[in-house]
Amino acid sequence: SEFKSQMQFLVASVTARSDPKAAAVEFDKVLDYDATFELEYVSRYNAAKNLISSRNFSSANPLIENLIVKYKDSPNYLGEISFLKGNYYEEKKEQLKALKQYYDVMKNYPSTVPAAEASFRVGKFFEEKAGNYLNALRYYRYSTEQNTNGANYKNAQAKMNIFKRYYELRSEIIGSQINTDYDLEFYNNTKKESDKEKEGPEFEKE
Repeated sequence: SEFKSQMQFLVASVTARSDPKAAAVEFDKVLDYDATFELEYVSRYNAAKNLISSRNFSSANPLIENLIVKYKDSPNYLGEISFLKGNYYEEKKEQLKALKQYYDVMKNYPSTVPAAEASFRVGKFFEEKAGNYLNALRYYRYSTEQNTNGANYKNAQAKMNIFKRYYELRSEIIGSQINTDYDLEFYNNTKKESDKEKEGPEFEKE
């Protein structure tokens, strides 16, 4: 039965490449067999992920909430689930909720892959939606500092270098250095209160 669960997961993974709607069903079938604890989690996670990709939000939301409850004692899993919830809001075009969720990931799961990916998504928002390149630079840079194993690590690094060079050139043009350091707003969005107290007021408003 455990071998069958592994084979079913493989079938679901292949299906996900072309048909996320069908893949969600296939990942759910893994639970019909004697899956390990880890494979069970990954299958549930990917079922929710593919429901989001296929825009089946009414089914994705309760599954995400169930994941949060079921894996509440597994911080590594909760970080991934919390990031997935941000994706859920982003796909629904609920950008403010998505940003808040991504900020929560950065606050609650620092130095993890989900924190790095959440910071990258926030950077993309400021670059593509808000046109705020200074904040885009900050969040891309922060993404590279959180974890090097994220799927977008190289993308974040490349974008960080582009915007860093952009502000270096702008500084030369205007004749004064533009401050690209993290500011108080960034600090409030990425740090828990306990961390703020430990680290002190090292960030200042521009």
